[in-house]
Amino acid sequence: MTVGIGAAYNGDDPAVVLIADRMVTTGAVEHEHSDGKLEMVSAGNPAVAAVAAGTLSYADELYYRVGNRIIEESPDTVQAVGELFVDEIHAIVRDEANNKILADYDLTLNQLTNQGVPLSDDMVTEFMSQISDLKQDIQGGTNMLIAGVDDDHGAQILELRDGSLTRHRSLGFQCIGSGAGSASLTFMRNGYDPENLEDALMLAADAKNQAGEAQGVGDKMDIAVVGDKVSFLDTDRIKTIQNVIEDVREAERTARENTINDADIDPLR
Repeated sequence: MTVGIGAAYNGDDPAVVLIADRMVTTGAVEHEHSDGKLEMVSAGNPAVAAVAAGTLSYADELYYRVGNRIIEESPDTVQAVGELFVDEIHAIVRDEANNKILADYDLTLNQLTNQGVPLSDDMVTEFMSQISDLKQDIQGGTNMLIAGVDDDHGAQILELRDGSLTRHRSLGFQCIGSGAGSASLTFMRNGYDPENLEDALMLAADAKNQAGEAQGVGDKMDIAVVGDKVSFLDTDRIKTIQNVIEDVREAERTARENTINDADIDPLR
């Protein structure tokens, strides 16, 4: 239960704003963690950061595996980095199937799917059912936003969901987690079309605050700006942004009340 927000700016010096709360799920328990959930995936060429929603155990394993692949392969586009996440989520499923389901029978997934050993149809069906459930648990519970900027496509937000990758280009934003609906409505009500990076930042932060009204979304927030590098905003700057948002909301409430009071509306009774 959480919220992760990505907002892209594709004007001069394109960048992506990533925002996350600090709510984490441990078993059936939710709590605000002392560490943030924004993760730097690649420091540069291209710089890439990510945030995961929901239970984070497999996300942490993904960060470790993808980090090692980046060191070995030096992918040069955000898309290539995103595809490493897809490769590794499927590798995790295979490893978990081998270790948690098949190892006790001295079998591997490769043997099972390629009929490498004689098994009854019922036994194969049972194994495949367990593996399908495991796959759904891992891939269905691992939802991530992967953000970065490269020369090929500018500022990009990619989403890892159900084991596949989706590019969110037309809207320019994407939200994940239990507060995604409230956060997305904030973007849509304001007609997301940022004039500059600061505009994107303020609207994304406002969306996080709106999502805070949803059950299971933490009050605290962390912010990263991903351009030619990954920059994490410090606590004082985040507090200033939140104060500005509150001032804007108060001004909007006052303007609304004044407009209604000044309107010449016939009495309803």
